[in-house]
Amino acid sequence: MLTQQDAGRAYFDPTTRGWELAAGAVLATVAAQLETIPAVAGRTLRWIGLGAVGYSVVTFTEGTAFPGWHAGIPVLGACLVIAGGVVSRSRLLEAEPMTMVGEYSYGWYLWHWPALIIAPYLLGHDLTLGEGLGVAGATLLLARITFALVEQPARHSTLRTKPVLAVLLGLALVGASIGTARTVLDLPSRESGAAAAAPVADLTTESKPDRRLAAALEKAVGVQRVPRNLTPKVTMARFDAPRVYRDGCHLEAKPISWSRSCERYGRASAHARRTVVLFGDSHAAQWFPALERIALQRGWRLVNLTKGACTAADVEIYFDFFKRGYTECVEWRQRALDRIDELRPALVVTSSNYDGGTALNPDGTEIAPDKQNDAWIAGWHKTLARLISDSRRTVFIEDTPWQHDNVPDCLAENLKDVPACVTTRDRATTGERRTLLREAARQDGAEVVDPASWFCTETECPVIYGNILMYQDASHVTPEYGRILAPVVRARLKM
Repeated sequence: MLTQQDAGRAYFDPTTRGWELAAGAVLATVAAQLETIPAVAGRTLRWIGLGAVGYSVVTFTEGTAFPGWHAGIPVLGACLVIAGGVVSRSRLLEAEPMTMVGEYSYGWYLWHWPALIIAPYLLGHDLTLGEGLGVAGATLLLARITFALVEQPARHSTLRTKPVLAVLLGLALVGASIGTARTVLDLPSRESGAAAAAPVADLTTESKPDRRLAAALEKAVGVQRVPRNLTPKVTMARFDAPRVYRDGCHLEAKPISWSRSCERYGRASAHARRTVVLFGDSHAAQWFPALERIALQRGWRLVNLTKGACTAADVEIYFDFFKRGYTECVEWRQRALDRIDELRPALVVTSSNYDGGTALNPDGTEIAPDKQNDAWIAGWHKTLARLISDSRRTVFIEDTPWQHDNVPDCLAENLKDVPACVTTRDRATTGERRTLLREAARQDGAEVVDPASWFCTETECPVIYGNILMYQDASHVTPEYGRILAPVVRARLKM
């Protein structure tokens, strides 16, 4: 089922949702035949339909696979309500408030979602039930206004008799929307009134790059305004990713196989001095820019084996994107471990999101919350047992410090108050599971590297280093900062 493979595509794809519109079309074609149904049957159909719609409202949650067979419940319910109304009138449904909602329903549908998304950002907190209802009520008022000013005039305009003009207007509006969005993304110079920051120093020239980095981070804590030449721009940071994403070598959710080209970074020839493997999820892939730079300098071959949201630990997780267990991750991980054995690398660098999701039992049920840490520790023990051998080094890089908010979004809202987006080191680096996983890796014999000092001073974890944005979101490193860290990574990993 497409919903299990790609929930986003299934939700918006007309081929998966068209049957819902078709149900209404079929109902319209049989309306005349429905008039022969007894009134008591019509009333029964209406109440069954209302019950189905009400059941959907009360029971459907974020975990409900939608669309799918669940979608049939509210669609069938709506059809039954309409069918019942053909033969049996209802004072409740014909009351003015109900008909008003029906009249403005399309505009309300269009207005309510963006309002519910934007409102928490404006208020600075998640909406309470009362606030949510208030926002929904306000959008009903907006729907009424646009119904009178937009829908009705358009419905009765000359566009009805001039289809060519209607198509041209539609294309113009689509083009204007795309142009506006593109313009917003291309306005970096208006992000801040601050002067341009001086480009950062290249740490490759430093005999002790870690000390130079520490001093620079101390200075970074004092940055007050977003520099005009920030790289990447806050509006583009989420699109900025290591080249393995563009190359198709950081696998998305569904694929389980990779191209051999993903094993040929750095010095790709068979005469490379050493082979290094990078293995894990996106929190491993973020180290690719640094490792690639090192591999090119050292004449080593770099193999990238990473997959989105797929932890290196031997656990199966519930994947919200699929609304089921992430079986693709399990199969990919096994293939990757087998390939590592075949490659016989001199070094394996592994890392993953320390909070990789909800671990599942073999039967697909969720492991109890108080047993989650045990499952993750056991999973890392299994993976490290496969990776660690006398013939190769295995380095476990702990997860990066986590900022308290999505950094580009926070900076966009605090262009003149960068410290508002800075998290303390204690908050960014502490966590029970972090500690447990660190100790588990050490017990297994892996070399454990804590990257906290590459991001934080003794007290704070800044987000802008010179003119470089350090974070792509709350926890992923930008490729630019990853490349800057290459000399420090090389020294720490003794590469």
